[in-house]
Amino acid sequence: MKRTLRTLFAATLAAAAVPAAAQLAQPGLNRPQNRPQAARRLLGPNYLKEFTAAAEALGKRFGTTVVVDPALYVSRKPVTGEPASLEKGLDALVGQARNAAWRKVYLAAGQSGSPPNPGRLAAAVRALTQVEQTGIVLENPATRRATTFVKDFVVPENFAQELEAQSFSPAGIYVIYSTLGDAAG
Repeated sequence: MKRTLRTLFAATLAAAAVPAAAQLAQPGLNRPQNRPQAARRLLGPNYLKEFTAAAEALGKRFGTTVVVDPALYVSRKPVTGEPASLEKGLDALVGQARNAAWRKVYLAAGQSGSPPNPGRLAAAVRALTQVEQTGIVLENPATRRATTFVKDFVVPENFAQELEAQSFSPAGIYVIYSTLGDAAG
């Protein structure tokens, strides 16, 4: 009798364990829920290449450089027109992408010939726009160097001369960036 009860108990445990093991073996069941791959699949195709080409063509038309953040998500092919100004063209283009914005960026005079990596430049723009202080200075006492940031600085009439005096290129480049900073931008 004891043996029969043990056999029955073992058989019951085995029968209960089989569905649990099958559930654990299901693909995707134990994966984290916040997977970037899953988010990208749900969003549909990204027309970033077409968007970048349209931005570069806009920059070429107005004789300037426009770079696009690779983290930007563009859900449909961009529609381009003949804008009256670069700013209006950028506004129209950015309006076609989710969570996107543009800024004019002034680089050090030595960098203006070849802009830095678009992803790094966009990350820098995104970081600066998210600073909440109106002004901040970071000092490295070991090197006796400082980095300054002043938010909402009113651009003076002689801004180009001020930039040149500080060794910046007054031409500037335009950066279209994701305000979210990830591939779901």
